[in-house]
Amino acid sequence: MLQNYQGGYSVRTLVGGTPPVAPEGISGNGSSTRIPGRFIPVGQGFFLTGSATGGPIKFNNGQRAFIREDNADSNIMFRTANMLQTNSTEDFLNNNEDVYEEVAYKKIRLGYKSPDNYHRQILLGFMEDRANAALNPGYDALHIDGQPSDMYFMLGSAKLNIQGVGYFNENDIFPVGVKAITQGNIEFMIDGMENFDEGQEVYIYDSETDIYHDITSGPVTLQVPAGATDNRFSLRFKSDTSLGVNDSTLDNGIHVAYATNYNLLNIKNTIMDVTVKDVLLYNMLGQSVFKANVGNQDQQNIMVPVKNLASGTYIVKIMTSKGETSRKIVIK
Repeated sequence: MLQNYQGGYSVRTLVGGTPPVAPEGISGNGSSTRIPGRFIPVGQGFFLTGSATGGPIKFNNGQRAFIREDNADSNIMFRTANMLQTNSTEDFLNNNEDVYEEVAYKKIRLGYKSPDNYHRQILLGFMEDRANAALNPGYDALHIDGQPSDMYFMLGSAKLNIQGVGYFNENDIFPVGVKAITQGNIEFMIDGMENFDEGQEVYIYDSETDIYHDITSGPVTLQVPAGATDNRFSLRFKSDTSLGVNDSTLDNGIHVAYATNYNLLNIKNTIMDVTVKDVLLYNMLGQSVFKANVGNQDQQNIMVPVKNLASGTYIVKIMTSKGETSRKIVIK
């Protein structure tokens, strides 16, 4: 099972840390719990990513702190049972832990499970006046340990494991890219949230189906093809209803009904200067199951036969000359 296993790296920036990607057989649940802390212990290897121009790296005693291994913010990579035993204070010249400041920023850990059971966690932190929407050295971590199945934030052409931005704005959109070694089902979930208001909504938006998937209370399952899917998903904090992104003219002027006895989708377009061009159907996994060009039909009575579809809920995506709108239908 693990013959093709490629190990990953945990990552740390001023936003926080993320664990390495791992397959199901390594830790039993497809993820690693080894998140690097603020402090790098003696003997722990690491590497840094520099800019294109480079520059000197300086280490000095002013950067050192005495932090016990059992401190919650200490790196646990090299902990052993012996390290965690209570030692006498006489073992150290001064065992008072150094004082350091921790600011409570809003952070969300987005999890991804691939068709072959790899789990990747990426971190988004709202660092207020310390970062912004651009690429922020020290806060953003480039995705440098790509796996056959993986996930990352998209910032332009840059792929990030950790993204630090400014103040929280529930209208902001954070594009997410995924890779899958094979076609199949993936899962998005929340691995953790810090310092958000109670009841904060979190969604994965699928631009292919125009569906907002609520992941606040549990994972959502979708289907992707093999390879990279970088322009389809995004992390959002409001749904289409609360954002008001749907054109009310299209919503109110185009009516959709499904005639079960005739396996027929009936669309009535009552908007004089709008033409319904295409009709697409998606199942709840985001798979496209049907497409029809209807631009030449009577716009007051568009008839679309839809046969051989399994019972269930579907999304009807209607493409018009002035935008698009979507509806849910149930096929029994």
